[in-house]
Amino acid sequence: MSIVTLQLGQCGNQLGYALFDKLATELEAPLEMDIFFRGPSSTARAVLIDMEPKVGDGPSETRASIPTGA
Repeated sequence: MSIVTLQLGQCGNQLGYALFDKLATELEAPLEMDIFFRGPSSTARAVLIDMEPKVGDGPSETRASIPTGA
């Protein structure tokens, strides 16, 4: 089973980024990572919604260091 977050607006996107950053450092087992992150690139399972298009580009440009479990 996977969990996908829905992040709305500036505050929602900032909280979502903080959540995934924390999860990336706290989760240890690869199976735990698969719940919140997708594939070998560890892309967060999230839908970002904001009126400003550049807001959605931020997380992909400033990727946190995410452990792969390898």
